[in-house]
Amino acid sequence: MIFYTFQSNISTLFVQKVCQIAEWQWYQHNLAQCAANRMVRCNILRDALKNLCNAQQAGSRQAIIRPINPVVIEFLKQMQATNYIGDFTIVDDRRGNKCVVNLIGRLNKCAVISPRFDVPVADMEKYTNSLLPSRLFGHVIFATSQGIMDQTEAQKRHVGGKIIGFFY
Repeated sequence: MIFYTFQSNISTLFVQKVCQIAEWQWYQHNLAQCAANRMVRCNILRDALKNLCNAQQAGSRQAIIRPINPVVIEFLKQMQATNYIGDFTIVDDRRGNKCVVNLIGRLNKCAVISPRFDVPVADMEKYTNSLLPSRLFGHVIFATSQGIMDQTEAQKRHVGGKIIGFFY
């Protein structure tokens, strides 16, 4: 804080008030700078899948994902339906919720495809072959007009959509 020397005829109450105003302006300026430098989560699904991969590689039996959204929940349901993860519970903490996922040791890699490319039914096989290590090993997840599903279900229903991510 900077102190100035004033003439003796100015009251001390006035000097205190000027110092308070200067201190308040300094506080507001620094608060605005801190708010501008704050990091935000750009991709919640990417953070969730990276958290799952890191927990699996570390040998953890559980992973906590926070925050979650409906896309993350549907992606986890697809992983659970194909037995890559165990049960998961959603905890409502009124701050974006969190999810506790039980890992069973089967997950090798999971990732998000960004940007979410439009994939017609005819090109699904091409994307699947380029992302997965083997033909019958792993799943690619698509967001279609009929919901979020993997590549085999999308090909059965003959719908295209946006590619979200993959896991194996």
